Amino acid sequence: QVAELEQTRSGLHATREAAQSDLSSAKAELAALNSEKNALERAMARSDGDRAIDHITVKPGYERAFAAALGDDVNAAIGGETGRRWNRSTVIPKPDTGSLLDYVEAPSELAARLSAIFVVEADDGRALALGERLVTLDGKLRRWDGFVAEDDGATTAEQLVRANRLAALADMVPGAEAAVASREAALADIEQRIDEAQTEYREALSRQQSAEGELRQALRDADRAEDALTR
Repeated sequence: QVAELEQTRSGLHATREAAQSDLSSAKAELAALNSEKNALERAMARSDGDRAIDHITVKPGYERAFAAALGDDVNAAIGGETGRRWNRSTVIPKPDTGSLLDYVEAPSELAARLSAIFVVEADDGRALALGERLVTLDGKLRRWDGFVAEDDGATTAEQLVRANRLAALADMVPGAEAAVASREAALADIEQRIDEAQTEYREALSRQQSAEGELRQALRDADRAEDALTR
């Protein structure tokens, strides 16, 4: 029994080492996520005012297309009475036709503009009606009046990418925290099992030593009895 308990104890120690390694990895991952999240939050601290970009969420992968389509207009305010601003348009937004509106969550003040901007992987040369624009996923713009631009709005695109990454991190952190808690609980359980195995091993070893002592005493008594019988 002592040998079996020793084997069990050794196995638990190996399991503990693996659990400690898993816990360290989970803590490192959580720390990395929190570090990146905090850095992005500091970098994206909003300035004073009520800019349109502060109310916009763009589907990942469409950041450059959106930035090229709106350019500096994303920094205009939503509503208000003075300055550069977005007010509700009197133009009715076009129906769903694969426009940028399908990939953006934005205030209703931008709906008419977004509905007139088509998004494609590569410019297919389609004809554009008055007021329409076409943007590609890599940030190229062609306007209805023949104006063409490339890589405009790089700063805006980077800000949108950061916003999407920050949102992703916010979703990832709770899972990473749960993973750390789960591994801590698993390690605590293993520690308890090791303590129990240690106690059981010591008790079994004590019983074995006691039995061996009794056996030695019995052998000595037998030797004396044999000597006495011989005499």
